[in-house]
Amino acid sequence: TSMASCTRSFRTASIPIRNFSRVFEHSRCAESTRSASRASVAASDSEASCRVAADAVADTELDVLAGHVQSLQHSFDDLKQTFEMSDAELKAATEFVESKVQDELAIMATSVEVKTQDAMNTIKLLLDDLEMRMRDEVSRAIQETELRCEKTRQDTFATVEENDRGVRQLVIRHGDEQVARNTEMRDALTAHATQTSRSLDAFEQQLRVESAELSARTHEVRQTLFTTMESSGAKLWDELAVMSRELDTKTRDLYHRLQMNCDSLDAKLHREHPTKLKV
Repeated sequence: TSMASCTRSFRTASIPIRNFSRVFEHSRCAESTRSASRASVAASDSEASCRVAADAVADTELDVLAGHVQSLQHSFDDLKQTFEMSDAELKAATEFVESKVQDELAIMATSVEVKTQDAMNTIKLLLDDLEMRMRDEVSRAIQETELRCEKTRQDTFATVEENDRGVRQLVIRHGDEQVARNTEMRDALTAHATQTSRSLDAFEQQLRVESAELSARTHEVRQTLFTTMESSGAKLWDELAVMSRELDTKTRDLYHRLQMNCDSLDAKLHREHPTKLKV
């Protein structure tokens, strides 16, 4: 409203300003005319009447112009007052707009804050809801996992027990088979031992017979060896006696020859070095 009134005041004031420009141009023309008339008065006295008439016209025009100037001055003052009032109104309008803008901004800030708080509350509620759902999901997953683990444990225990039962049956069957094999082997060994004992008895009897025969043969061989050794020993002693006698004879002959050689060597040394031997 203030801006519209200022605009209307400015448009109303623009008309007197244009009139003032026209009056000012007209006064300038009158002034130039008066100057020209004064110049013409100074140039020629004959034109005095014309000058007086021109002056009268000029004065009349000046009075008219003065009236116009005064009216223009009043219009200018009114316009100035209007502009001052428009400036005050503009300032007031600006302050009003500024306060209005501040109020709107405050309202918007409050609205934004409220919306933000609502959004935060909504997000918090959503997060709480999400947390509760996550807890429920985790609890359900934990329960399902525990159930699966329990089922797996039971299945494992059942499988292990079944395997254990199978292993026990296998061990028992294997033990029975082993006992049967051992019994069969023991019976076979008993029969073999009986047969072996009989064979050993027969072999022992045969060994006794062979040992008796061997003893007889050994006695015969021993007697033969003793006889042979006695004859060989006598023969050996005879040969040793002969060899001893021959060795004694050879030893005496060798000693005699050595003695002779030593005597001849001493004699030779006496002949060759009599002085040294005496000394």
